[in-house]
Amino acid sequence: MPESYLTDTKIRELKGDFSSWDKYVKSHSKGTIYHLSSWKRAVENTFHLQGRYYVLCRDEKILGVLPLFLVKTLFSGLKLVSIPFAVYGGILANSLEIRKELLNYAINLSKELGANHLELRNLGSVDEELLESDLYVTYIRELEKDDEAVLLSIPRKSRASIRNGYKKYNLTVKVDQNLDLLFHLYSLNKRKLGSPQYPRIFFENLLIEFREQAGIMTVYTNGIPAASVLFFYYQDTILPYFSGSDDHFFHTNANNVMYYELMKHALDKGLKYFDFGRSRKNTGSSKFKENMGFTPMPLHYNYYLRSSEEIPDISPSNNRFQLAIKMWSHLPLPVTKFLGPKLVKYLP
Repeated sequence: MPESYLTDTKIRELKGDFSSWDKYVKSHSKGTIYHLSSWKRAVENTFHLQGRYYVLCRDEKILGVLPLFLVKTLFSGLKLVSIPFAVYGGILANSLEIRKELLNYAINLSKELGANHLELRNLGSVDEELLESDLYVTYIRELEKDDEAVLLSIPRKSRASIRNGYKKYNLTVKVDQNLDLLFHLYSLNKRKLGSPQYPRIFFENLLIEFREQAGIMTVYTNGIPAASVLFFYYQDTILPYFSGSDDHFFHTNANNVMYYELMKHALDKGLKYFDFGRSRKNTGSSKFKENMGFTPMPLHYNYYLRSSEEIPDISPSNNRFQLAIKMWSHLPLPVTKFLGPKLVKYLP
């Protein structure tokens, strides 16, 4: 690949020591936990993919970063994506000029590698020259100053559900590392939704990589586990990511209580923001988050298409997949636990 046209700068693939990369990500206003090298290693060690992480430097000083994975997908062939198995990604740069240079590099690389398309999962609108999908939204807001203010910020109906959960169903909460329990509840949820689940080893690798930056919260009703969530800390933000619940305890409002307790936990840790993550618009997940007091923000997933005219749609919203989703939701749980991890690698 050619060097950058910017004076005295060059683009190179970073290998080995990623301390300078992580330092740059943490210093950038648009940097996310998914940009960190820890996420790269967790993906590589789980799915046996090789990340291609590029830096644009001047005199060894990083001015921009470009994290990429080449992934073979189930329905659209090879794609170059930033970042797989994550909700945010894309280019981080010190200027628009540097960003465009890295974007051009990514486009040329996708051609060179024979990828059918390039996908950049931008949190903000930045790559206006590319096609954009508006399928997903995200939910991020600043937390109130104390537990009572957090509760009052939740809309009345959900607030009543939380109070009812405590009083009527004796809900209690524990923060621990009970991965077996989380994975079981998560697998129940994914089967219900008709979607293959990630392998348990991905959860293990994330906990290994992020260590004190990760935790698991579980809600119990009369001592029986009802809901659980794996969450991360990044800078001044808490991010719930993988979650699951047992439908037998849906009436207890365990999910409402769990996320309220996670907001309280964030305050105890001195954090400022709650990132509820992405959802497809107008789904049960998006409605739940809005009912918890969050406002949707657009996600700007941008695409360069090399061999097609339409952005690939492999989401559950695609009518092509409705029969498969319905069939999957009726499979025995051991079957989905076995087959899901084998399929999800091709649905990054």
